[in-house]
Amino acid sequence: MLRRALLTALAVVVCSGTAVPSEESTRAQLTAYLGGVQLPDGAFADSNASNETHITPYRGAYAAIGLSLNGEAATALRFARWYVAHMNRDDQWGPGCTIYDYTFSRHPFGIASTKSAGAMDAPAGVFLTAMRYLYATGDARAQAWVVGEEVDAECIARAAYGLYQPAYGCTQAVVGYDFCLTEDNFEVWRGLGDVAWLEENAWNNSSMRSAYLDEQSKIGDGLSQMWDAKNQNYNWARSTVNGAFTRSAWTQFYPGAVTQLWPVIVGYARSDEPRSVELWQRFKAAWPSMALASPVRSPWPWTAAAAAKMGDLPFVAEYESCLNAEYAARGYPYSWEVHDAGNMLTALVWASERSLRNWPREKRRAFRFCAFRY
Repeated sequence: MLRRALLTALAVVVCSGTAVPSEESTRAQLTAYLGGVQLPDGAFADSNASNETHITPYRGAYAAIGLSLNGEAATALRFARWYVAHMNRDDQWGPGCTIYDYTFSRHPFGIASTKSAGAMDAPAGVFLTAMRYLYATGDARAQAWVVGEEVDAECIARAAYGLYQPAYGCTQAVVGYDFCLTEDNFEVWRGLGDVAWLEENAWNNSSMRSAYLDEQSKIGDGLSQMWDAKNQNYNWARSTVNGAFTRSAWTQFYPGAVTQLWPVIVGYARSDEPRSVELWQRFKAAWPSMALASPVRSPWPWTAAAAAKMGDLPFVAEYESCLNAEYAARGYPYSWEVHDAGNMLTALVWASERSLRNWPREKRRAFRFCAFRY
């Protein structure tokens, strides 16, 4: 029923073998896209739409992760420098170095803070991950910059953990919103592990490494409480007022179904664990057309990143050669955004590590009918 409804509602195009890009050309297109939306000061515009005026650092951090994984240190470093130059210091939105969203104008170029953001914990957590991957590129300039950023990183870590709710073991998304979001907490969990890694490998600070691993463990305990044994999936939110959970439904794409992908992507769960396998199979059963046509306006290549982590290379290849290829053929128009480019790069890099390049090309060249929507 879902597939029929999608094919009725959306334009149908043929995803043909001759249009399937190589992995290398896809990566080149994605990095060119990100270079094209990087603004003069290093920030990323949210998209390449001609009327785009928004800068969302959370999305930019995901773009930087993909770039660093793909070895594009210079572009990722420009964004990282911009991020730390625009952080807040202990304000009404929480302790530590939070960051707001921004708007920009092109002629003349200028940016302005919105004085708010959708969350304060998650952007900080994701940026800490971006710092680790930037350092891990091995690029001399990138590593030299990260080595000098311990104080800023620790301030960002305070923002990631700053709205921690000890009664429930989770971080509140933002002041005034009385919920912990499971997605955000997985990102914070990963970010704390990444700053701990940097403390050991870039800054030689064993005491701070231990402190962050302790905080990560507390978040991990809270995430374990998000598991709904009856539903056999993760609740997607928890009240910070009374601890009540908001249940996830597989029929709700976001946040319900997509929330289930975070554990394996961030490394909270191994891909070979029975729970991870079951969650991935249930996600695909609930949304069988995902690689062909996103059920929502956003393309969600995050699902391809999850597939890569799971070793589901056919899903990655189908996503690349169909949904991604249709966006690529049109220059990645909106609703493709910068985090989508970063996540698609991440998916391809991770899939390559699982030997995507050796997967027979003829299997990737099958003719498929793909529903595609901007």
